[in-house]
Amino acid sequence: MDGVLEEHEVEHTTGTQHGDTIRVRGGGMPHLNGSGRGDLIVHIGVTVPKKLTKRQRELLEELAAEFGESHAEHKSVTQKLKDWLGG
Repeated sequence: MDGVLEEHEVEHTTGTQHGDTIRVRGGGMPHLNGSGRGDLIVHIGVTVPKKLTKRQRELLEELAAEFGESHAEHKSVTQKLKDWLGG
């Protein structure tokens, strides 16, 4: 597999946050001596959209309400989502 990247499915738990790290045992580079592989370290990065449609904004507001966030706050829905995701 010279020069070919392998795909891995990475399982995560509910509540995985931006900046978290997940280890995939045996999913990394082969050892130089040819026996086994190292671990693959995955760094989680969450990207928050900059522009939302009206419907997307409504859905995020509904989600915020489900989490008990007040609409009286002066933060945008995008900023609330960023805060909620830990960004």
